[in-house]
Amino acid sequence: MIDLITLKFSPKTSEQMLTDWFEKHKGLKPKFEKIVLECPQLKSSVLCFADLLSPHLFVADYPVFFQCLTNAVTEVDHNDTDASCAAAIFGDVLAFSAAGLLVDMIIRDVDHQDWHPIDGKTLNHWLRQEQRTEQLREGNLQVRYYDSCESTLERLYRQIRLRTILPVVEPKRDRFRSV
Repeated sequence: MIDLITLKFSPKTSEQMLTDWFEKHKGLKPKFEKIVLECPQLKSSVLCFADLLSPHLFVADYPVFFQCLTNAVTEVDHNDTDASCAAAIFGDVLAFSAAGLLVDMIIRDVDHQDWHPIDGKTLNHWLRQEQRTEQLREGNLQVRYYDSCESTLERLYRQIRLRTILPVVEPKRDRFRSV
């Protein structure tokens, strides 16, 4: 398996992460604002989502949060739907993008204590122990991968949706099947 996720220390808040995304994706910002205008609760959901992911997770030097948000906004932009469907599609793609990237990953500290997204705690919460934050700064936390099963992906997808209060849409069963 290719190691996709890397860790880098970043002191940014959820609001700062969203602001940075706006700066980097100026063309998508109006599309995001249109989605939020039609469904205002999505902004707070996106901030919860940013907090869940933390600013420390990257895919090839690109924040995981940016990747997921870009996928969601782009998907809604490509679908000509009403506001309620747009919100559901947005939430579905946002959660599924994150679940797909994080499902097989654990982060391990030097004491062999693990964090996995399915555990229900945000990475920021797990990093609150001072020694873990220091380990992150020094590059001593390890990202490891394991083979998960289809039900783990679906569980993680649902947990992300619940933890970030995203509008719920029932996924198609075949979406969670391994390719």
